Amino acid sequence: MTQYLILTVNREIEEREKILKALEPFQTVFEIFQAENASEAEQKLINLMENEEQLSLIICDESLPRTSEPPSSPNFTKTPSPGRRIKYC
Repeated sequence: MTQYLILTVNREIEEREKILKALEPFQTVFEIFQAENASEAEQKLINLMENEEQLSLIICDESLPRTSEPPSSPNFTKTPSPGRRIKYC
C-alpha cells in the first residue's frame, strides 16, 4: 500500500510544534515527517523515493538553510548549492 507523506521543514522548534499541532487531524491519512533543515528534508525525500512513498505536501520556512547552524556560523548558507533545483507544481 502506498504511504502518503507531508513533509514540514523549519529550523524553529516552536514553529515545528505549531505546524504539527495544526496537522494532527490529518495524521490518520498522512505520515507527517518534520525536518529541521534542507539536508534532513533531502534525505527524507531520497528515502521516500526508494520506498515508493508519495509526497503530498511540503511546508517549509521561507529562509530555509542547508544546515541547522546559526547564521553567524561559517558553514551557514542561505542559497542552495549549485545544481540543486526545486520544481514547483
